[in-house]
Amino acid sequence: DLGASPAARGLVDHLMVVLRGDLPELRDRYHIEFEREGEAWQLTLVPRHRAVRALIDEIAVAGIGWQLGSITSRESNGDSTHSAFSAIEIGVELTETDRAELFATVAPAPRADRREPTRPLANPALP
Repeated sequence: DLGASPAARGLVDHLMVVLRGDLPELRDRYHIEFEREGEAWQLTLVPRHRAVRALIDEIAVAGIGWQLGSITSRESNGDSTHSAFSAIEIGVELTETDRAELFATVAPAPRADRREPTRPLANPALP
């Protein structure tokens, strides 16, 4: 529940700005460094605001051409989170409902038209 943790909600809010690619908001919230070598690129974001810097040292967004490849968040406590992207579909049209649900900063209510699993999903990597 993001409402119960202002720090977590702020972190998610910052990450949503990154995912939306909102350049004016990115410039307001981060020092931005962009590097490119051929088709490969990396965008490094360092938080401007002290409260965010207490949680995150930097966010690195990388890809090739128009393709997003990864997002790595380096946290102030030494931890890092790396998300890799593959099989990205470009040009998919989303409805307003899809956009609101996918890019919300709070969990959406369950939709009646979406069937929930009747049993927990098994993870074959776990014993």
